[in-house]
Amino acid sequence: MNNKRPATRTTTSNRAAPKNKVPTQPTRTPPPPPPPAPKTFRYNSLPDIISVIIWGFVVIVAFFIVNAFFGGIPSLVFVLAACIPIVSFLINIYVKSAIRMTVTKDEIIFRSGTLTQRTQSIPTNKIRYCSKTSGVLQRLFDTMTIGINTAGDSAEITFENIKNGDEAYELISQFARRNGSDGSRA
Repeated sequence: MNNKRPATRTTTSNRAAPKNKVPTQPTRTPPPPPPPAPKTFRYNSLPDIISVIIWGFVVIVAFFIVNAFFGGIPSLVFVLAACIPIVSFLINIYVKSAIRMTVTKDEIIFRSGTLTQRTQSIPTNKIRYCSKTSGVLQRLFDTMTIGINTAGDSAEITFENIKNGDEAYELISQFARRNGSDGSRA
């Protein structure tokens, strides 16, 4: 008789299981942040209104000077002639009051016009640099003029007397820096 036992295979490993091993879960990438909401900037008419008031004061003073020296008809003609620029200023303020600039992640949209409305769009990937200037009245009312230059264009697009100008300038400069420019030009 053969007393041999049949060979059996063991399924256990000779290696010890690692201690404190936490089962791995697939890593999740966080969702991308939502795109920034479009930001709209408006024209501020206060610097232009102050200019009209100053111009009107100059006209009144000039009227009294002309009236004192010449009197009568010449001073009346002078006043009528001086009122033309004042009326022109007021019409200009009314037309500019409809100007809007909206900055989105993909484009900058200019809207202007009261009777005839005009829209102009600039893709943000075309912006090369932007500039900012501010005069005495603009600094007084915390406004500025922003100029935008795009790729392939030598013409500058300007937006005058913009409210929150520093914020708009920083947004537009970010696009220029993203496109390989320093964002501003002296």
